[in-house]
Amino acid sequence: MLTTALELGEPLGWRDAIYLQLNPDVAESVAQGRFRSGLEHYLRFGVNEPRNNGVDAAAAKLLAANWDEDAYLRGNPDVAAAVASGLFGSGAAHFVLRGQFEGRDLPTPQPNTRICFDPWVQLELDVQGQVKPCCKRVVDDRWSDPSQDLDDIREGASFRDLRRSLLRGQLEGPCVDCHIRPLGSPQRLLQTLRRETGRFGEAELLRSLPLRNLRVEVTSKCNLRCVYCAVSHPDYAGRHMPHPFLQGLLTMLQRQPRDLFVMLNGHGEMTYHPDWVAFSSAIAALGFRTSVITNLAKLLDPAEAKGLASFYSIQVSMDTVDPELLRQTRRHVKLETIRENLERIRAAARADGRKPPLLGISCGVYDANYATLDDLVSFCVAEGIGFVTFWQLVKYDAIGPVNFVEPVESLPADRIRDAVDHLARTAALLRAAGITVEIAGEFDAEWIRLAGQIEAGGSHAESGSFEPDANSSAAAPCSEPASAGAPCN
Repeated sequence: MLTTALELGEPLGWRDAIYLQLNPDVAESVAQGRFRSGLEHYLRFGVNEPRNNGVDAAAAKLLAANWDEDAYLRGNPDVAAAVASGLFGSGAAHFVLRGQFEGRDLPTPQPNTRICFDPWVQLELDVQGQVKPCCKRVVDDRWSDPSQDLDDIREGASFRDLRRSLLRGQLEGPCVDCHIRPLGSPQRLLQTLRRETGRFGEAELLRSLPLRNLRVEVTSKCNLRCVYCAVSHPDYAGRHMPHPFLQGLLTMLQRQPRDLFVMLNGHGEMTYHPDWVAFSSAIAALGFRTSVITNLAKLLDPAEAKGLASFYSIQVSMDTVDPELLRQTRRHVKLETIRENLERIRAAARADGRKPPLLGISCGVYDANYATLDDLVSFCVAEGIGFVTFWQLVKYDAIGPVNFVEPVESLPADRIRDAVDHLARTAALLRAAGITVEIAGEFDAEWIRLAGQIEAGGSHAESGSFEPDANSSAAAPCSEPASAGAPCN
């Protein structure tokens, strides 16, 4: 039976020997060493060719998107025994050949992992040289030696263990409560990795991919005390990355490929570091694309405007254009200062004969501001904003009486749905204006689910999505909107 091979990855029920038998030209190529297996040929080329792949194409297409091998075997002990005895290569093979005709239920994969590729393509360094694969998870490794290869760290046990836990849906630590990367099935993550990398077995998939993003936390200090931010906690103590460490990073970067994207963010305000202009300008001079999230609360002097003009992308951290709400939540931020700074950056870029940075907005969404989101659209159009990232406020320990904003997830169902409507309308207006929109972690879908659960008689606590955390008061994202990157700020 000739079938157009599937685009979703390996067809379940696959047997390599059958594929090679049905496709002698592929068998010859495998024998000559051009491919390691028939499956490799199939995933790289056969997927676009009309070939006899030895499985029922309709069933395979269904299974490729909706299959949970463990669940099928648990629910069908007789099949598990047959697989164990070698009668079938897998539960999927049984379902393709017999189970679907016997009326057996199709198991749907559970969304028990994060659709997250950070451990494969990203590395972060905090102000003390602590290595992190993402903004939330800390591993045991440290970096301090400019001669040390970052790939040695990325191929270490900490990174590989994290990749394995994601691929197997065995989340632990910060990954369980992550609000940046969406939940999904391990099958979805696996299929995407296979499609993007051409890798197949777990051993291959556990290896790192070429480093795409390097995030450097230049400082964890900030010039603001936003009411929902951990920096406002009286016990919070930020620090600057030491000058010798910055110099070591520049030495290390000289060996990196220039397509590496360097993000100068952490949980502080980069422009608060005394050496940020020289450091960021040196990175740009090496030929790297740099990005930053900044609050632009302080009026930039000419040197600072020139420094920011050298960035590839700048994302402004602001949640509203309502002057009073901006003052209440950000305290010492004025909208006119942000506008003036954007113009100074553009003017500095023009003076240097360079293209202005790609401009974006990083906007938190919570109870006090969701009704004002529509007003962002005119601001974005007027200021030439190219992308907007929306992130949800997540409730952590209170930081005092000024912490008056609350996560949307803590609201009654009718207000949650109202917030969803405002967000959807704003996103649609932005997209209609040609502005890219990222909703970090697809939290709008979670809000809809939560509202339905509450209306059905459930509670916020049962949702598992409103969890206190002792480390800070609220969480801003460290995601990558579009291709620009969005660190914490």
